[in-house]
Amino acid sequence: MFTNFSVTMTKELIRSKKLHLLILIFITFIFSFFNVSKSKIEVWDEYTNFNVVYDTIKSKSFPLLTLQDEYFLEKPPLWYWLTIFSTKIFGINNFSLRSISALSGFCLILITYSLGKKIFSHKVGLISSLALLSIRQLFIVNTSLFSTHLIRSADLDSLQILFLLLTTFSLIRLYEEEKNNFWIIISAILTSLGFLTKGPFSLIPISIYILFYILNRKLIVKDRFLINVSIFCMTFVAITLPWHIFMYLKFRSEFINEYFLYHIIKRGFSTIEEHYGDIFYYVRIIFRKDFYFSGEVLIISFIYFLGKYKKKILKDFKLFTILSTSIAFFIIPTLIQTKLAWYILPFYPYSSIVLGKFLEDLSKKEGNILNRVVMYLFTCLLIVNIYFNLYSIIRTKPI
Repeated sequence: MFTNFSVTMTKELIRSKKLHLLILIFITFIFSFFNVSKSKIEVWDEYTNFNVVYDTIKSKSFPLLTLQDEYFLEKPPLWYWLTIFSTKIFGINNFSLRSISALSGFCLILITYSLGKKIFSHKVGLISSLALLSIRQLFIVNTSLFSTHLIRSADLDSLQILFLLLTTFSLIRLYEEEKNNFWIIISAILTSLGFLTKGPFSLIPISIYILFYILNRKLIVKDRFLINVSIFCMTFVAITLPWHIFMYLKFRSEFINEYFLYHIIKRGFSTIEEHYGDIFYYVRIIFRKDFYFSGEVLIISFIYFLGKYKKKILKDFKLFTILSTSIAFFIIPTLIQTKLAWYILPFYPYSSIVLGKFLEDLSKKEGNILNRVVMYLFTCLLIVNIYFNLYSIIRTKPI
């Protein structure tokens, strides 16, 4: 009797969603923070970001950013401001320089779980977040293709991706509670913070929201779409415009040339700093096992997703959002003429949810031995890659 009780309790514990979440939080914490200060500062961007933070503190020019005794105008300021605040708490060291990015990475993996759970199920959320932990490009520097931006590095990417995911989450809540102005304001605030972190990519979630309503014109009249878009625009402008106006008034054409023309327009329409690549540049990345666990599985997941939901995608905002945002974050970097490996990083959380749904559905095919074998093989691939990523993080060599 006691043995039966123990077996029952063990099974219940294994199936416990709270236990799954606690284990996920623990593993994600290790992936984000363990040995984060040990590795050397990487050239070029991480080293530049370190010097911007250090020089700004040294010159006491805050909130203006400086680099080598000149004003730094290339990037928006939010990540730098937050990192400078981090150095006030932890001192100027590798941990404080990477803490904002590491914390953002920790949160974005858990938000991916929440998105997967909200759109589909707990299991999809769990698989999606584990899929992120299996992606080597997110955690390990790869010099063979110059991929140095990680969720553990002193770069701007993970903070912007966090704001992207939070914006998507808030827009889904807005669609569910259309008459609640709270969620459109939250969406605008998060988009603004993303824009002040790393620029125009932050506008993609709201663009997907607008596109959905354009494709479903009857909802424009029925719902508060026009009101919501107006509120969004006013909030976004109110938050982002003051910094841009201030910088323009202070630096005039120098700010326009460096911030807007060079690092946004020229980067998009021409190749800068010899970062060139063909149209298959990012396709090759997801098929490289030292970057992504299996491009083959990912492609199969998208084909499956499109086949299963082809009649629902255009009518279901949650399905439309997760698929369209995934595609947008793959196509847009492909169209940008300057090719850098980390431009594809925002694609991974959204595509991981598509992957998570595919693997969940495979596990439900009871009686179909082939499907279950394929599911277990894919799961083993995830686990093996998670292990090797964790091993690499634990074995990080000190500076």
